[in-house]
Amino acid sequence: MKTNLNKVTRIGACVSFLILVFVLACLSEQEKAVLGVWKGVEEGERIELLKDGTFIQVDENTTKKGKYEFVDEGKIKVVPTALGLASKPFVVNVSIHDNELTWSVLGSEGKKYHR
Repeated sequence: MKTNLNKVTRIGACVSFLILVFVLACLSEQEKAVLGVWKGVEEGERIELLKDGTFIQVDENTTKKGKYEFVDEGKIKVVPTALGLASKPFVVNVSIHDNELTWSVLGSEGKKYHR
């Protein structure tokens, strides 16, 4: 019985690993590049983009959370949440050069962030 349990455990671990590899392989280079913590160049703001499609944006007065997804190359749809309820989604243009992320909403000049 213990041998069967060990086999099931190993199979489960292998399947989980393959799913992780598949999910990471499906991400574009830009999608992989935006993951992580970005600190605002001027305002002291911070954005963290997580693999699971959630984000956290912190400035001196507020913390915003929500979900994001790539809708096109260089475009992310952001859906902020407040008290667990989704707010109106909007699209952000993103570009990355070296370790600098530019995050701009609807034609604005954009904010710059560094790793």
